[in-house]
Amino acid sequence: MFNLRILSSHRTVAACLCAVLFAISTIARPQDTAVPLLKIDFVGLQKVDKEHATAASGLKIGQRVTKSDLETANKQLLDSGLFTKSKYKYRQYDDKFEVTFQVEEAESNTPVIFDNFVWFTNSQLTDAVKQEIPNFDGNAPAGDGAIELIKKSLRRLLQAWKIPGDVDYTSFSPDISGKQVQHVFSVKGVNLPICAVHYQSTSAVPEAVLVSNSKDLLKKDYSVTYVAGYTDTLRSIYRRIGHLRASFDAPSAKLDSGTTGCITVNVNVIEGLQYDWGRPDWSGNEALTATELEKAMQMKPGEIADGVKIDDGIRRMNRVYGRKGYITARVSAKPTFYDDKKTVVYSFKIIEGPQYHMGKLSIEGLQPDEIKRLNEAWSMKEGDVYDADYTGDFRAIVIQQHLIHSVDVNKLSPMLKINRENLTVDVTISPKKP
Repeated sequence: MFNLRILSSHRTVAACLCAVLFAISTIARPQDTAVPLLKIDFVGLQKVDKEHATAASGLKIGQRVTKSDLETANKQLLDSGLFTKSKYKYRQYDDKFEVTFQVEEAESNTPVIFDNFVWFTNSQLTDAVKQEIPNFDGNAPAGDGAIELIKKSLRRLLQAWKIPGDVDYTSFSPDISGKQVQHVFSVKGVNLPICAVHYQSTSAVPEAVLVSNSKDLLKKDYSVTYVAGYTDTLRSIYRRIGHLRASFDAPSAKLDSGTTGCITVNVNVIEGLQYDWGRPDWSGNEALTATELEKAMQMKPGEIADGVKIDDGIRRMNRVYGRKGYITARVSAKPTFYDDKKTVVYSFKIIEGPQYHMGKLSIEGLQPDEIKRLNEAWSMKEGDVYDADYTGDFRAIVIQQHLIHSVDVNKLSPMLKINRENLTVDVTISPKKP
């Protein structure tokens, strides 16, 4: 009986050991031995369909894979540009197993510009990119993976049409802040000179005037971003006559059907309404009255709202503040358009800041007699309200009275030291160093 219990105990231990070894073998097997892949699932897909996600992973149902292959597939999903996050888990079934990827799709919020693909329509270009990025709608993720996929699709399109050249990429921002980034793809290695520029939907400004101001575009190689940037400068023509909201659509290009490879550019103009100047609203002004500010603007209610004149008026307001010692004053302007009255009313918000006074004057690098004459001619004394334009006035005095001879007056360089604690400005005048 005792021997039987021992035997039974041995069998139980052996069975347990087998089970443990089997479990260990089951867990380790995908890592050590390639087994067939039974199923591929994704959690988190929204715009990307399962077919394209699977293709991006590089996996196929039925192929024999190891744990290393799953790691590679996970990396390929991240490198594809379609996803910002990806992790996976797998389950073993005898000699087969299945894998599930939990992903987070990349946001497609960066505009894509096809800069000089003049042989294709936007629809053809979009369809080509969709072969690699199925949810492409004119925008793409910001990562390198998406950029490479788009380059790949565009190269394939060029090859299919037997067009020479390669696909180039650059990141571009039309905004001075650099925040509005765009993906710009272009064909390098081809000559596409602009031979003509036409403007449609013009009436307030004759087309001939716009064409005359576009001569610098001729003979340049066509580029959507370059032409768009150039035509945007023509808005000043419209702003001068009160068309403050005039804009230009993105240019389109037509390739000469002959052998010249010449490009005709067409640009549609949205001229908008012509606005008159309405009486402005002021806020934040204490040192200057509304009357003084309106005088600086030099705009009268009812006159055409000349955008260039408005810009000059805002600069004059800042100068008026500067001449009264408010050297850190800032003027911001927000227009409100009343289309029914064809009137624009500007709301000016002013942050005047503190008033500064004249500090120490130092004149260096000149002959002793010249330094004496300049000190005597300088009329803004220590403690006076600082005039931000006085250094310009002083230069004119020096020239008119021939106060120095040892150096060219234009080489005199006033250096300002702003003391924010005691609200003074120290001025040092000396010749520019070579």
